[in-house]
Amino acid sequence: MGDPGDKVFLRVWFGLVLVVLVNCRRRKLMISRIGGKKICSALTWVQCAPCNPHFRTLEPLFEPQLSDSYRLASAYDPLCGLDNFRRNIGLGKCEFLVNYHDGTYAAGDLAFETFGFMSTNTNIMIEQVGDVPFGCVHEATTGYPLNGPDGILGLMSEPESFFYHVMETAGRRFSYCFTPSGSHNNQGYLTFGDHVPEPIPIPGTRTQRTPFLLDGRGAANHYYLNLIDMSVGLRRMNFDPRMFARHTTGSGGTVIDTGSTDSVITTEAFQQIVAAIRTHLQRLGFAAVTCSIYGIDSELCIQVPPGQYPRLPAPSITWHFADGSYFIMGANTIYNWKCDSRVLFFLLRDGGDITLLGARQQVNYRMRFDLEPRTSPYLSFTPEYC
Repeated sequence: MGDPGDKVFLRVWFGLVLVVLVNCRRRKLMISRIGGKKICSALTWVQCAPCNPHFRTLEPLFEPQLSDSYRLASAYDPLCGLDNFRRNIGLGKCEFLVNYHDGTYAAGDLAFETFGFMSTNTNIMIEQVGDVPFGCVHEATTGYPLNGPDGILGLMSEPESFFYHVMETAGRRFSYCFTPSGSHNNQGYLTFGDHVPEPIPIPGTRTQRTPFLLDGRGAANHYYLNLIDMSVGLRRMNFDPRMFARHTTGSGGTVIDTGSTDSVITTEAFQQIVAAIRTHLQRLGFAAVTCSIYGIDSELCIQVPPGQYPRLPAPSITWHFADGSYFIMGANTIYNWKCDSRVLFFLLRDGGDITLLGARQQVNYRMRFDLEPRTSPYLSFTPEYC
């Protein structure tokens, strides 16, 4: 790859964006562990030239013809038999297509390339990982309203995932911590292996852990969690745990992901959550109004009278897991202000049959994925000023 020059670092962009070097050029990749609406894609992808349509990024599109380490995967590559891939026998290549819950869509060619990352080894600045499978995207749209990242970094343990290629040397562990968008310290981090810094919990909090649910093969490939209930503020909702369970058909369930900006909640629970928040705020004298954000109708908008802006006693949401652990979504991560008026809008959305913990709601949490105990993999999380 030659001398990369600039440091590789991590930066938040509505979640964690990892800046990697692909053929000596910086690429900002959203960290992701699930992919399409069927939760079956772990592929890392980057927008490549030509790409039409493509969503706007701050960096130029990646130009594979300028790379001496780039190579297309053949139509007969073993990865091309996986979900979301298609063998194009006529052109002798492997193509892919993924759709995401936030409206992002990407399609292109499966290829292999060398990726570079900042190393914890003080003797070298860049750690290179060669022959990494990734999607070279030639058609993309996004649900994000602003300049997006260059692509997605897959961290599932499936063969097409980046993490699959480093997990044995990385001890089958990784950890990250997100900083709030727009904060003075907007550099988060992603760490593989045992080089995970000790958490510095926010006073009055502690580290919690909850197991991942194993699939039929005894693996935690999609990071399902055993969610059983939620609370709005101090009010326990007493949901039927089956709302959040995975169905025998493989659909549904509760997963953790950062490829999606905001969390989604299965329909029945979501409707009751919205009703509970609306009732809570109306009792305090605030009026519910209709509004849209970036052209998308919000399920809940609250008109805030002068003098109350920007402070509003909006309730938090707590996710309760079967083992007694719980994850608190602070009000600052689940509501936002509409810029052109004094309207507070709800960021979470209806997820259909799935419940998903998204990137924004994980801000200022140390998240650690430990897959080393293969029969009992777990997630631990600690509130921390990242």
